[in-house]
Amino acid sequence: MSAPQPPGAIVSGARWAASLAISAAGLAAASALRPLRPWTSLRLVHATCEACHRVFGLRLTRVDRNHGAHAGFGQPPYLFVYLNQTSLIEIFVLPWMAPRPYRIVVNLEYLLLPIFGWSSLGLGCRVVVRQWPAQGKRAIRRAIDDLRRGGSYVISIEGRRSPDGALQPYKKGAAVMAIESGATIIPVVLRGTRERLPYGAWRVRPGTIEVDYLEAIETEGLTYEDRDELVARLRALAEAELSQA
Repeated sequence: MSAPQPPGAIVSGARWAASLAISAAGLAAASALRPLRPWTSLRLVHATCEACHRVFGLRLTRVDRNHGAHAGFGQPPYLFVYLNQTSLIEIFVLPWMAPRPYRIVVNLEYLLLPIFGWSSLGLGCRVVVRQWPAQGKRAIRRAIDDLRRGGSYVISIEGRRSPDGALQPYKKGAAVMAIESGATIIPVVLRGTRERLPYGAWRVRPGTIEVDYLEAIETEGLTYEDRDELVARLRALAEAELSQA
């Protein structure tokens, strides 16, 4: 007979079960609405994530250094590049992050996550398989075409979670997407996610997570040859911001 689980484990398990049930219903409805009612779909995604935040005892705040310039109707394409990926709890933060209808670039591992990964297909994600470079290039090319048509995207420049909170190597895909489409980059720093759910843990600690939209970076006039410099600029920006924490 297995040993009885401590009350904390039971509560955490119940919170995960409730959040996944909420997510399954909300994100399925959002996926169905997205083709015809993208703004309604976005509001439903946000409401679903906010319900999950309450279940886990999370308080999310936004700091917007662009004063909402990227949030309205009729805006040019934006690429929301989040600069530090440290915690699984970000699956409940990432969809809440973008203030306008968007698609997301995900890797195969994210796609396999229950509920959030599966629903990302219905929400128009582009899947990059790291082990298949040719496929990855095609996915990025399709994302560039989407941006050129006026869509917006969310992408992690690291592409995977950091085990220890240190920045992982930055990928070039985000820079290439922005340069070749002419999209404006909104760099995003997340603070507090690792404290809420450390790498490898499953019990979420209630508390505050801050989503910080840094000043926009225009890419007009940049060329493919500028991609490395742009990646280095984004990394320097992340290092400067995170050193202040």
